Amino acid sequence: MKSIGLDIGTTTICGILMDAKTGELLHKITRSNDTSLNGKEGFEKLQDTDKIEEKCFQMVEELCAGAEDLVSIGVTGQMHGIVYVDLRGKAVSPLMTWQDGRGDQPCRQGKSYAGILSEQTGYPLATGFGAVTHYYNTINHLVPEAAVTFCTIPDYIAMGLAGLKKPILHAGMASSLGLYSMERGAFDWEAIEKAGMDVSFFPEVQKGEASIGVWRKGVRVSQAFGDNQASFLGSAGSDSNILVNVGTGSQVSVLGEELMAFENLECRPFMEGRYLYVGSSLCGGYSYALLKSLFEEVLAICEKEPEVDIYEWMNGEGRKSREQGMELLVDTRFRGSRRNPKLRGRIENITPDNFKAGALVSGVLYGICQELLELYQEYEVQAVKKDGKSLKDAVKTEEKQRLCITGSGNGIRRNPLLQEIFSEKFGRKMKIPLYAEEASYGSALFSLYAAGYYKSLEELRQMLR
Repeated sequence: MKSIGLDIGTTTICGILMDAKTGELLHKITRSNDTSLNGKEGFEKLQDTDKIEEKCFQMVEELCAGAEDLVSIGVTGQMHGIVYVDLRGKAVSPLMTWQDGRGDQPCRQGKSYAGILSEQTGYPLATGFGAVTHYYNTINHLVPEAAVTFCTIPDYIAMGLAGLKKPILHAGMASSLGLYSMERGAFDWEAIEKAGMDVSFFPEVQKGEASIGVWRKGVRVSQAFGDNQASFLGSAGSDSNILVNVGTGSQVSVLGEELMAFENLECRPFMEGRYLYVGSSLCGGYSYALLKSLFEEVLAICEKEPEVDIYEWMNGEGRKSREQGMELLVDTRFRGSRRNPKLRGRIENITPDNFKAGALVSGVLYGICQELLELYQEYEVQAVKKDGKSLKDAVKTEEKQRLCITGSGNGIRRNPLLQEIFSEKFGRKMKIPLYAEEASYGSALFSLYAAGYYKSLEELRQMLR
């Protein structure tokens, strides 16, 4: 019994074939998502929907070759962006990705389209959100004439594999578009109408987790699952409810049972009625890459070629600095935060003894970790258990030591020193998933659950290594 998982990223598309009984990854394919298109405006970020579809379908064919006992297909990938679809279920527009900038364009009263829509509806929205993109297109008469609805690119691929003529979304994908009410578990029709948009354009949302159709020979296709949710499912084992991911940016994701509001954490529907609370940093691994470029610039000024791998050298110097107790305090919010884009990074606690390269290296790594820790602590302090005690009070030190934190992303996988710092800061042992393809792996697991082959989240998590 086997399952396929697809992850449609902005720059790459990854597909995996897994043994649905053991969880073993049997085969993987990674291709470049070289489908970018030039828009009429510089702020547009577009990709060719048809080419993405062709790549995904070809990948499924390759993965299932020889897999006679294939039972399910799951799809995940970039959220927020939208594709317009006609009555036949065919794309009539390019993919307007999550990076699309039309929502930041001036609308009226000195405010952007995203700002105006947020003000009108009371929902916090940003450019790249599907609702904002559609709002801009509606006002500027840019909605394709043949379009009857829209969806994310993973939803479009899942719809095509399942042979449907209209998209059916999971709550996690629907919430990524904006104007989605967590309390109702549906799009907020009143808010949509108030903003002057046609509610019929917003896609159908299916409650719970389910298959939406069949590919060939009874292979069940599940709803598309958000990339953050799929990554959590594909990496966080049963003894961990915290996932930290460090790539170019970074995130901390916490699995919660109840719907709650936080100032700096985004709530995303997960599965089995649970929620992921996600805190995001705009820098993360970018901060370390920025420091690397500084060292490279110094070498270039001195007309020297690096004799060693710069990252390897940085990690060595950072470790020496930690052992010597030399610390610099580095705030790595060089690009600000989601709540305050005007914030900037800073370096503190500078003395003649610690003004050294190694101390700067370890300080940046601490800074990457500290930002995510503070976001997690917002959840930890405010989350209230049924007995009225905060999670922070309820979880004792010895209990914490038995729990784990899961680390993913190349920024963590390739940096043992950063792994150690995360373990130290969070007070938990860090585990790294065996398979680096967390999102595609998670989408395969999700499809097995949606098809009924596994009955609970805990059963799925037992397969993780």
